[in-house]
Amino acid sequence: MLQTVASRRILIVDDNPKIHLDFDKVFEQSENNADLAEAEAAFFGAEVESLNAARDEMTFDLTHAQSGPEAVVFAEEAAR
Repeated sequence: MLQTVASRRILIVDDNPKIHLDFDKVFEQSENNADLAEAEAAFFGAEVESLNAARDEMTFDLTHAQSGPEAVVFAEEAAR
């Protein structure tokens, strides 16, 4: 049986490029996230392990827009 990875699409709209970089940092998948997951499991216990497993299966597809009109174009394209 094939397992699919859950992908969440997020449209970020802001005219400040630093805000976009912050969102990129928050949603990045990296080795640091694995270290954090290990620390959470050690501190909080088994409940966190199941949450971490679900988080590992989730990916985020970020789209960045600098303005409302640009965001509308991206949203219309995504709806097709």
